[in-house]
Amino acid sequence: MNEQKNDTKRYLKPSDRFVPEIEPTTKHAAIGIEQLSLFENITLAHIDKNFMTNAKVVNQLVDRPIAELTEYASEVDVGQNITVLVEFDLDAGIELSSNHDFTYFDKAVFDAICTRSEAGDKVFPINTIYRTMHNYDSTYKPSTKRYNEIMNSIRKMNQIKVSADLTDHVRSYMKKSKEYSHLSDGEIDKMVGFYKIGNEPLIDYRIVEAQIQGASIESIYLVREPFLYTYSKAINHVQSVPSDLLDLGIDTTIDRIAINNYLISRIETMKSQKTRSKTKMLHTKQRTIRYERIYEIIAKIKGRELTSKMKRTQREAANEILKQYKKKKYIAGFKPAKDSGRADTKVILDI
Repeated sequence: MNEQKNDTKRYLKPSDRFVPEIEPTTKHAAIGIEQLSLFENITLAHIDKNFMTNAKVVNQLVDRPIAELTEYASEVDVGQNITVLVEFDLDAGIELSSNHDFTYFDKAVFDAICTRSEAGDKVFPINTIYRTMHNYDSTYKPSTKRYNEIMNSIRKMNQIKVSADLTDHVRSYMKKSKEYSHLSDGEIDKMVGFYKIGNEPLIDYRIVEAQIQGASIESIYLVREPFLYTYSKAINHVQSVPSDLLDLGIDTTIDRIAINNYLISRIETMKSQKTRSKTKMLHTKQRTIRYERIYEIIAKIKGRELTSKMKRTQREAANEILKQYKKKKYIAGFKPAKDSGRADTKVILDI
């Protein structure tokens, strides 16, 4: 497994209270190694909520095809004439599991890292990210293949640079929100200064070696909370979902992880729409998930169009995941349906 050229090894021992400065301008928080070791002795079941970013800019990064995003730069519209400049700067020596796209698998890794950050963790091994992605306890360890897939995804996100000026967008949101209504214009102006950045990675991290239960384990040191997650929280576009939805009780693959992340995000949006609806009823279209969207998600991961056989496999995977949701009472039910032809084209949800 090749390491990034800019990765810096730091050896954390119980006597070390701070990570040495990696960059002169970067401040790092104290890391309690005893607490880190204690974390390895508990199960992830204690985390009952996982956090998924749902801001428009993040969703567009997932949705946009590689042909548009790998040119010199792409502007992703987030409304109100505010744009985020996204630059893909991928070193030729980096080993990626599929292609250079930001996929729903990458988003699942991104959301797991944000969940750990939200829990207050700054240092965690890949095993912890893997467990958070599935709500597994400490008895589960990723295979070498899955370990590399997660690590490659993190490397990729470190190479995707974001430049953004979201100050006007966040300021407008805060002035309309009851949560910030007590603040003066000057106080709001000070807060929105955090939402202007230049050339910052989606995930800013360093490789460290942490002492956990007496063993040196290669871990991720998160330099700062991911900017797009900070932004998503500011505009209240983060979905809080039950962690047990991530443990499907079935064999997981990159494809199924991606489908699960997508389905949860869509269903959470549907439930939010239902709550806001005066009639408490949704139009049929709003309760519909089209298999074609799932094909697009998997095709982006694989870097090629799906055959008819592969499409059938993905339909079956989506239906199996929905069965697990029904067992967990996350949805009341679902029914595959056709528009025309022999193959199912969509699934109608009862939420």
